[in-house]
Amino acid sequence: DSPHNTWGRLREAWKRAEDEADPKMAEIVRQARNMQPVLRDLEKRIRRVLRRHREMTPLDRVQEMDRTSMVWLSRQPGRTIPERAGASQRILATVRRENFDTLENRVLHAYARLATEVAREWMREHPHATSSARYGEVDAFRKSCRMVVRILSELDVMLAQADVTPNYVLMQDRGYRKVYNNWLRLLMRRKIEDDLWAWQAETWTDFAVLAIILAIEELEEAELVSQSPI
Repeated sequence: DSPHNTWGRLREAWKRAEDEADPKMAEIVRQARNMQPVLRDLEKRIRRVLRRHREMTPLDRVQEMDRTSMVWLSRQPGRTIPERAGASQRILATVRRENFDTLENRVLHAYARLATEVAREWMREHPHATSSARYGEVDAFRKSCRMVVRILSELDVMLAQADVTPNYVLMQDRGYRKVYNNWLRLLMRRKIEDDLWAWQAETWTDFAVLAIILAIEELEEAELVSQSPI
């Protein structure tokens, strides 16, 4: 395309960007549409594991003992187990506790937090689109993500780092796999935005050079027109 059409195309693009009544599709809009049912499903079945701990347990609740527990019991005074349990009638035993702080839940937590931030930024950038369907979808998605963050925070789930290696659940479970893939998309988009800010000065320089070249070409063309015979 001729460089002389650049300014016109830029003006049209700028006008479209200013029209926020029907904002264009963005990554967060796509995820707001596709990930809502995924989050609702995962809320009902947040993955947990049973982990063994040793603690003082009432005799009538003891279900499992390991080597360390048995060594501890053998060193207590008394001939029978109740005597060795002492006045508290408790002994060191192995108990299983539910734990939600798994890698897949950490990824879910990190994704929900990032998606909340991105959705909030998108809504802030489109204040005139509150009546549009896309704005409503993003707002509903933001609220769902906030709910997930609240639930996982109450369950003491930590945040995953961006460079984690996916485990079996993140690769094979359909819901968690979608969360992981969409988390990577948002991370990549955030990285691109950070890089654009870092290259802001260079980008402005390129834009200024383009403007000067186009202005010179327009002046030369105007001069040729003025010199041509009628």
